[in-house]
Amino acid sequence: MLTYQLHTRIFNIENGENFVFPNKAQLELKFAPGTTFGTEDAPSRTLVRARKAELLINSNTGRWTAQSRPPLEQLEVILKSPDTCLCLNGDNLIYDFECSSIQELEGTFTAFKWILPSLLNINFSDPPIVEYARGRVGKAKFRWEHLADEWRVSMRTITANQLEQHFAFAFEILPIFNGFKNRRLAAALAYFHTAMRLSVCGDSPWEFMAETILNYAKCLDILFVKSENTREDLRVGLKALGYTDEEIEGDFIPITILRSCVDVAHPRVAIYKRDDLQVLYRYLDLVEVKFRDLFQKILIKVQDGSYVLAKGKSVSLDTDKQKGMDKLIKQMKIRLS
Repeated sequence: MLTYQLHTRIFNIENGENFVFPNKAQLELKFAPGTTFGTEDAPSRTLVRARKAELLINSNTGRWTAQSRPPLEQLEVILKSPDTCLCLNGDNLIYDFECSSIQELEGTFTAFKWILPSLLNINFSDPPIVEYARGRVGKAKFRWEHLADEWRVSMRTITANQLEQHFAFAFEILPIFNGFKNRRLAAALAYFHTAMRLSVCGDSPWEFMAETILNYAKCLDILFVKSENTREDLRVGLKALGYTDEEIEGDFIPITILRSCVDVAHPRVAIYKRDDLQVLYRYLDLVEVKFRDLFQKILIKVQDGSYVLAKGKSVSLDTDKQKGMDKLIKQMKIRLS
């Protein structure tokens, strides 16, 4: 469920005090986006009932938003019990409770960080996220943060001259995609572009990591797979490009295994070992570079005519799949009528 987001978090104490349990504890969350909590007046998917609103369309992206007048008022919620008090003031939430142990503290923060936004998402038009979480136990004030030992810097150094050269190369390579030529390569590039977009548009590098892996796997599939023996086709195709067995088995085959077995194409609720997850996260940092190199190699070879992609599976639907699609569209039309 959260396989790719379960990085180790710590209670980073700010004032030098120690945790003492049992004790009074307080959790503080900052939600986003502010538009759905009434703290920001900007176009969004939150359309306030019985108010004037301006509907806005970005004709470049096709995305509709709305801006209500007057805007959504700031949300105010207070919920009390004998041992707890929850106060939502706009996009800021404070929860006071009696805490018996560090385990209860961790469980409470985990529930508010991951489960509460998922519950809110059912009825909030703009899906909420938690920007940060902090709190206190007794006199100890802390921030709930990623463990610094697990931080990994994944950056590429570049110069303006190099980027200009890359842009010129991209323009020069465009003709190989004229008409229906190299359609599979174009699709693979689109999947990789989607993977990179997903890796940067989440609230963290890992929010859409499962979907990023899925698109990596699609890249390999559409580039090399031409039969039901997916991994063997990958090995043959990558070897034809000059990759060694070590590179093939170490850099690419694991992506197909992750897709099938580790919470990507198929849902999982299992909890994996923390040390195993750290290896997995570090490995996925490495994979991006390997795929960039793969596409660069293929593009150069296709351009100079020294490499032709395998035809593989037909890009057209066969008779059975078309019948299935026709039935599906018919069902959809019924629901839309």
